[in-house]
Amino acid sequence: IVGTGPQLPDMQSALAHSRLVEFVGAVPYPAVQQLLADQDVFILLSDYEGLPLSLLEAMGQGVVPVISDLESGIREVVTDACGIRVPVGDVPAAVEAIVTLSHDRRRLAAMSETAAAQARRNYSADRMAARYLQLVDQLAPHPVTWPEKVSIPTPFGVRGPWLYSGLPRVARRIVKHLGRR
Repeated sequence: IVGTGPQLPDMQSALAHSRLVEFVGAVPYPAVQQLLADQDVFILLSDYEGLPLSLLEAMGQGVVPVISDLESGIREVVTDACGIRVPVGDVPAAVEAIVTLSHDRRRLAAMSETAAAQARRNYSADRMAARYLQLVDQLAPHPVTWPEKVSIPTPFGVRGPWLYSGLPRVARRIVKHLGRR
């Protein structure tokens, strides 16, 4: 079980003697991709969700979602070909779905491929950025032209604006990039 929240202590207490459950806690973002690559199923049994980024990230890695059947964007994303939707609050149905996928590895593999293809095709960063720009163009009262260059002001309250332009800016970006490695 990944993550934290107010119900974590109760879950840990209830599952303390289980050898099948591991509590990972909060995971730093750079580790999420590898964590997802090691999973078969993504479980999200919520009473309410919009369209969670965690769902799209899991699907993009080929992790098959078993989720609550909510009337939200989830229904458009999780079809029968790439995941299993269960009635809200129906934990036994979720358990049955997971067991079924565990026993039918071919179905799991097919759903995994479909989930990854759907998420990557429809919800990549490039695709979403293009959709946002298209929406802005549709809603704008007149045609929008995007500038080639945009001047970014010095952050509010920062002294020494020279740090944020020219050569010092380039040096800061290089140092920042090297720190990510």
